[in-house]
Amino acid sequence: IILVGGFSCYNADIGLKAFPDADYMCIGEADLTVGPLVKKLLQGERPYNLAGVLSKFDKPDYHKKFIQAPMVHDLDRIEPPKYEWTDLSVYRNYNDYQLVPIIASRGCRWSRCTFCAERFYWRIRNPKKFVDELEFLHNEGAYLFMFNESDLNGSPETVLEICDEIIKRGLKIKLTAQLRIHKKCDKAFFMKLHQAGFVALRFDVDA
Repeated sequence: IILVGGFSCYNADIGLKAFPDADYMCIGEADLTVGPLVKKLLQGERPYNLAGVLSKFDKPDYHKKFIQAPMVHDLDRIEPPKYEWTDLSVYRNYNDYQLVPIIASRGCRWSRCTFCAERFYWRIRNPKKFVDELEFLHNEGAYLFMFNESDLNGSPETVLEICDEIIKRGLKIKLTAQLRIHKKCDKAFFMKLHQAGFVALRFDVDA
């Protein structure tokens, strides 16, 4: 049984057409769907017509009335990964940088670009709990982190709280992120990001 998910699996209309080898595909955020699905698969079941999931076992017309998966509104309910299953040193790029992916927010606060897959409810984690994750990973030997989201500064004030927490704890880390153009992001904002350890920021025409 092949189960797929992730950022490329966001559109039920495309769905399994793009991944014909998959038996199941979790569409969108799968925090509340992938666990129960895997348990059923391990029990030998082949469920179908599940909310937030496409499968080869669905009834022929299910894609026409596909039901989106429920989303976690409070991201702090989700425990950050501890990576007990592997050595964090495997997260290295071609320059031997140990680059660990992290995420502080989901969705996009702007949510008006019709071509984008992230036009859904924007949420951001509690700054202290997020920096707890950074500190844990730093203690495990990681030092370079990439924010895997498109709208980190949907709330510039919250980003500054994250920076203040990093600075207060004295974490010597490097951060990269993608930001949207925002009128509240002035020179003082970017100076604070630099002080907290941001070394590269990405912007694009659409942002």
